[in-house]
Amino acid sequence: MGRRSDTIPIQPDHGIPLIDCHCHFPNEEPRRGMKESYEVQYANFFKDNGQFIVTSASIWNVDYVQKFMKTHSQMLLTIGWGAQATTFATPQEFKEDYPRFLKFVKEHPEEYTVIGEIGIDFHHAKTLQKREHQVDIFREIIQETKHLKKPYSLHVRNPGPNDIDPRSKIPDYNDRSICNDLILNVLEEENIPPSDVMWHCFSGPAEWGPFLAEKGYYISIPSSAFGFKKWRRNIKDVPLKQLLTETDSSYQHPHTMGAFNEPRNVKYAIAAIAYENNLDQKVVASQIVKNAKKFFRIE
Repeated sequence: MGRRSDTIPIQPDHGIPLIDCHCHFPNEEPRRGMKESYEVQYANFFKDNGQFIVTSASIWNVDYVQKFMKTHSQMLLTIGWGAQATTFATPQEFKEDYPRFLKFVKEHPEEYTVIGEIGIDFHHAKTLQKREHQVDIFREIIQETKHLKKPYSLHVRNPGPNDIDPRSKIPDYNDRSICNDLILNVLEEENIPPSDVMWHCFSGPAEWGPFLAEKGYYISIPSSAFGFKKWRRNIKDVPLKQLLTETDSSYQHPHTMGAFNEPRNVKYAIAAIAYENNLDQKVVASQIVKNAKKFFRIE
């Protein structure tokens, strides 16, 4: 691991209000590099004027996360079935656990705020068969849950240069924005209101940010935008009223590739947004809180 030279030349302001709109906190199996307990990380977030932590759970760890939340009230739960789960679950796991996820979502809507993360990831699914399966499951989740009128948190990862499937009978499935196109088609065909959708850890292409924002979707900027241009370039020209902030902790560290991240570092996402748009960090933070309260329906 090492520092990157493209870190922006400012530091986060102190005392500005923070909302981490997407993280994996706590995690039953912590990543290596965690130096402080989840109790301390939680306390640190609120010492830094944190407002809410929105944590993303799966059907495999939702019980563990909910147990933590019982004694940590300023947290909201999202529950998802990730694209990676579709690709990497064994046939037996998929047969047993995917229905369990749908059952939880349908029967316990009062226990979570958002459905997600769900989506499509052609970095992990490199063959046509696996990619089509991801698209089918994403569509099925939307169809099976849209009657609940819950917001959605999306995981969307387009194929990179090393993710090309030369045997694909659908050449477009190797396109740099194909996952965005497929996701958008499903959302529009299923009549999902854009204001109910957050593109978590938005990874571009950059021209898609303003395009999605204009349609009314929310774009979530990770803390790693502070130190990595590949994340920061997605902020440009996206209206502040359509932005949210996150850490995706324990991933997406502000300036060190692969280092352990925590919710308090969401302040680095605020700094990155302010820097790219030549805005005061207090202005950015205040608007992000308003946006998050609207999206997550926080009274």
